[in-house]
Amino acid sequence: MSGGPSGNAVGIEYVVVSRGTCVLAEGVTSASGNANIVTLQVLSQLPGDDARSSYAQERHIFHILQADGLVFLCMVNPKMNRDSCFAFLTEIKDRFTQRWTREQHQNALAYTLNSQFGPVLQERMVYYSNHAEKADKVAQVKRDMDSVKSMYVFITYSFSFRLELLS
Repeated sequence: MSGGPSGNAVGIEYVVVSRGTCVLAEGVTSASGNANIVTLQVLSQLPGDDARSSYAQERHIFHILQADGLVFLCMVNPKMNRDSCFAFLTEIKDRFTQRWTREQHQNALAYTLNSQFGPVLQERMVYYSNHAEKADKVAQVKRDMDSVKSMYVFITYSFSFRLELLS
């Protein structure tokens, strides 16, 4: 598997969806190596907060998105754009949480969701590794749409509040 952002290396080399250190699903490439072992070390040291973070370890960068008791982590080539990685992790989070309820993923055993979600991880890894620039643009459009939506809600609320005051 080649043709990633540097032209000769895979961009996203490993991805995992976990609940703490309990891996629910993973995506691997031929470049993953011992990523699962290193990832367990990283997962065991994460705070429990909902957050975005990045860590450098050895020859790789780990980008992490924590939300709703889940961890979405990818190990990437250092040349991979950080924004692309978080766009990838956000898409993975959205797809995962749309597919399984909180109760389902909280009760799932290690790797039990891998057969169903692993292929999705694989496909999106390839896409984001080979189309990082396009993915960045899509993510930016989504952020812009969310911003417009927030402004619309605020304006609508302000308008209704003013109507109440006038009444």
